[in-house]
Amino acid sequence: MDRMKNSVKKLMGRGLSFLLILVLLLLGVQAVLTPKWHFSAERFIEGDTDKYGSFYELPENTADYITIGASTSFYTVSSMQIYAKTGITGYCLGNGNQRTDLTYYVLKEGLKTQHPKAVFLDMAPIAISREPVDANITQVLTQMKPSLNKVEAAIDCQTESLTAAELLFPLLQFHNRWYQLNTSDFSFGPVADYAQNGSFVRFDVKMDTNVVDRPYGNIYALEDGMLTAEKDLEEINERYAEYFEKILALCQEQGIELIPTLFGAVYKSGRDRIIETYLEPFGLKLLNLNDPEVGIDWKQDALQDGMHTNYWGSAKASDYLADMLRAKGFEDHRGQSGYELWDQTLETYRQWEQGKLVSYEVKSAYEYLNALAAVKDEYLIALTVKDEASLAWNDTLEAALRRLGVKSSFYGQAQNSFVAILDRGENLFERWEGNKIKINTGFRTADGEEHSLYVLSAGFPYDNAFSVQIDGVDWSCGGRGLGIVVIDPDSGEVVSSVCIDSHVSKLTFTEKTLPEEQAEKWTQSTENFQLVEDGVYNILFAGGPAFAVDVPNGSTEENANIWLCERNGETPQEFEIRYIGDGLYTLRALCSDKYLAIENMGSTPNSNVVQETYTGLANQKWFITENLNGSYSFQSLYNGCMLDVVNGVAATGTNIQVCTENSLIPQQFFLEPVG
Repeated sequence: MDRMKNSVKKLMGRGLSFLLILVLLLLGVQAVLTPKWHFSAERFIEGDTDKYGSFYELPENTADYITIGASTSFYTVSSMQIYAKTGITGYCLGNGNQRTDLTYYVLKEGLKTQHPKAVFLDMAPIAISREPVDANITQVLTQMKPSLNKVEAAIDCQTESLTAAELLFPLLQFHNRWYQLNTSDFSFGPVADYAQNGSFVRFDVKMDTNVVDRPYGNIYALEDGMLTAEKDLEEINERYAEYFEKILALCQEQGIELIPTLFGAVYKSGRDRIIETYLEPFGLKLLNLNDPEVGIDWKQDALQDGMHTNYWGSAKASDYLADMLRAKGFEDHRGQSGYELWDQTLETYRQWEQGKLVSYEVKSAYEYLNALAAVKDEYLIALTVKDEASLAWNDTLEAALRRLGVKSSFYGQAQNSFVAILDRGENLFERWEGNKIKINTGFRTADGEEHSLYVLSAGFPYDNAFSVQIDGVDWSCGGRGLGIVVIDPDSGEVVSSVCIDSHVSKLTFTEKTLPEEQAEKWTQSTENFQLVEDGVYNILFAGGPAFAVDVPNGSTEENANIWLCERNGETPQEFEIRYIGDGLYTLRALCSDKYLAIENMGSTPNSNVVQETYTGLANQKWFITENLNGSYSFQSLYNGCMLDVVNGVAATGTNIQVCTENSLIPQQFFLEPVG
């Protein structure tokens, strides 16, 4: 009998072990097969895996606020922009098409580890009757840690096509994903360099139409920079209203201020009116971020869908919210013990933002040409023109090519062909022609080997092409405008190939991808180049050098205006210029220890220039270029506009702003070292 009992126990033990191993195997298979939604601005992946995974890694009770709701919430609010300006910590826990019932469970999950002072709740879904996209529910619940809250959310938020079981056990949804697997499926948790804190921003798209025909039977028209709905939207959704009250009760229980908010593109008629009326019995006011006071211009600051903000719209809204939170008395945590992760994330975000803006908007053709001129004695350089390169030509480009060694002007050469060959600083050949130009020549490398060099330029009427071939291989970069190929004469290898489209006023700068070893030589020879040496300068107006850029009365106030003033040799006219990489500089006023910046994250020409406490954000970073007359111009990384003296008036009190680049005197300044 005892032997039988022992046998049964062994069988049961083996059975339990087998079941345990089977469960572990199934969980492992499920973890691999479940998609990973990693953040990518380029591929427009909002990054739910990184968003929710990174939230769980936050130190407990360090988030001052949480934003929550559908996609417009995390497109509109940039937590890192707010932290950079104020030191107030926040996180965006929304996801695409997130409806109000799911929002309730996400907030409950968030409050397990954080106790924010405020919650910004997206109110738009409460007035939408359509059902959500199933995949968006999956993306949230897949990331949520196992708990009773997750079970309740799955049961309560399941749909006709997506059951609670499928939400709780993703293997049921994704069991046939084997053929889609890639290396990212075998990595778990958020990526190390995720620095968005739940936000998602797009740099590459702007709205370019006055009418947006959206799904679900509504058309939005752009009027005075605001979107207006052609017809009113749906009435309040009763189910979602029920969950709004649960969210309100949850916040009240925990002493959290609930701020009902409309993010993204909302309207002068329609949903905002419906929601405002609904909130009245609760004694709550709607925070509408489409209010003109926020400053969002939907023509410039929205995506093509006319509904979501782009980077510049998000920056404006976040700047507005930063001031609002600071006015509420929220604490500045920058540099505080326990908030080291926030500071580390901010530094990663600053570098990410800078890299995206340099790539997408104002990658400086000028900086490239200046760097090339500095190392011209090392290289063989071929310049060509395709289509047209002179229509939007300017003095800054002209000056850069003169320093490079080009003697003739690009002005007045519309659609003509051009070739120049420069060998280690010596101008070997240069010609403009109203016809196709072909040059067949060659060069000898350090090892004595001969190489052929063929250069072709054809303006628009003459075949519309350019080519730079070494031994029959074309190394030119496609596109319209000025093409430049840089060759290492010792090895015969091309180290850089670019195209600058100077046919349009907003220059397009394109780099050809080269083998890593070739590109590395160019990087090494130019990485330490800077046009202006670090130091303290008076910034003198080229239209009247007796006047200098000045902080009025030496003010130390945040957002104090910057103007022109008669030179006086005083500290308010002294600015430290410091190189920060990527061709960018900061300008610090010595009198206040504050930085020249675009006021209120203005995205358009005529935005004002003020001084701000250091944030490290793009509106405090400037490209510097040199002009033909020896003066310099300053281009904002943030909006691509140029530092500008209003109307070019050389007088005390003339305002300093930014304006569209025009290469005229109002945008030119002489730099005079101090001391």
